[in-house]
Amino acid sequence: MGDAVSQTFRCMYPEGRGGRAPRGIPELTSPAATGIPQVTAVTFCRGSHWYVSLRAGAHTSAPFQVPDDPPIPPFVTVQSFVTLRGGSTPAVLVEREEFGSVAIYELFTSTRARVTPVPLVPGQSPVLLLKASSTLDGAGFTCTPSASGEVIRQYSWYIINPLTMRTTAQGSILGDPEVYLETTVYTAVSPQTFTSTTDPIIPTGYTTVKGFDGDSC
Repeated sequence: MGDAVSQTFRCMYPEGRGGRAPRGIPELTSPAATGIPQVTAVTFCRGSHWYVSLRAGAHTSAPFQVPDDPPIPPFVTVQSFVTLRGGSTPAVLVEREEFGSVAIYELFTSTRARVTPVPLVPGQSPVLLLKASSTLDGAGFTCTPSASGEVIRQYSWYIINPLTMRTTAQGSILGDPEVYLETTVYTAVSPQTFTSTTDPIIPTGYTTVKGFDGDSC
């Protein structure tokens, strides 16, 4: 089985020289800030795995192996930087996987010795952020800076009974079926951890639901 996995995954974007991004995969550099070294984030594949690597100033952290089960995604890309706490090394938002209308993201930051995922729930495995869209359900997240630290809101919703959906004679959706909307709020409490609270599920009208699947940090 291991041989079959290695044979079906072709590493088209191997590690570049000196920790540089391989040709075809862009690297991302954070904006300059006083007292904080600029961070350059790259992803690359080695063997049958993807890796995330960060360079902070002259220091390059050991890369982190992205834990993906087969099938291995063809791309793992850096998307943007998120300043978790004032004065700290920014984290990088990485799109780990995309299949159909669903995309999975995770935050990574440097602890000098290595690149580590940022646990959104202290004491547990890192929670993956999700974006998804379909006719009957969806998910998305937003990032908002605050005085105490970054706040990430993960939204998910689904239509309870699609048979109650009203449409025009031409088939356009007018709304009105009851929808469950759930919001989980993650607040940065350190450069590597978050606390989380989940708001009560709210049944609401379809026309009041906002689409967050296109938003990003």
